[in-house]
Order: sequence, then C-alpha cells, then structure tokens
Amino acid sequence: MTFVSKTVVALGVVLGTLGTGVATAGDMALYKVVSARDEVVIGVDVAAAAEVGPLAERLAKNGYLVAWQYGPARGEGGATVQKPLRRIAVFAGQVIRIEPFVSDQPIVAPAK
Repeated sequence: MTFVSKTVVALGVVLGTLGTGVATAGDMALYKVVSARDEVVIGVDVAAAAEVGPLAERLAKNGYLVAWQYGPARGEGGATVQKPLRRIAVFAGQVIRIEPFVSDQPIVAPAK
C-alpha cells in the first residue's frame, strides 16, 4: 500500500467518524490536518464529509483537497469564534494524519 493510499484510508476512517465529537456549525465540520511541518484546522462541508467514499476518491484521484482554513478570531460582541480565514489546498502526500477538531468556541460558516 502506497503512502497516498494509506492517507486516503486514514482520511476515510476519520471522516467516517463525523458526528462523534467533531465541531460542526450548520454545514461545516472542523478537522485538524497534521503534516511533518505544521498543523492546520480546516472546515469541510458536512454534505461532502458525510459521503466518505466520494471524498476519499476525490483525494486519491486529485491528490489534494480544497477546504477552508479556520482559526480563532473576534466575532460580533468581541467573543472569540472559530472563523474561516482563507481557502487552502491540502496535498495527500504531505498529510500524516487528520483528526476531529473539537472547539468550545462558536463556529462561523464561510460567506456564500
């Protein structure tokens, strides 16, 4: 099994746990992506994450996943929230693991 295949399998297992401790806000679920270099919190569309097969196939086929990068920011009233910062691409070859991200802060969905 190649590194990319292992990554796709790991992504499928993690995304298969959707709803078990993953921070969600309406249509977004948060995950922490860990690479050898750094960690980043991403938001994945719940509709896409609920269908693990197509998402894993897309990652395997394309070799990357485009998602929103999330981070803490000040929301309305000065409260700290998890807010989308920018769109990023996560490359399958660089991912060591993906794990559910649990936050006690409210999650702001990206503007449509």
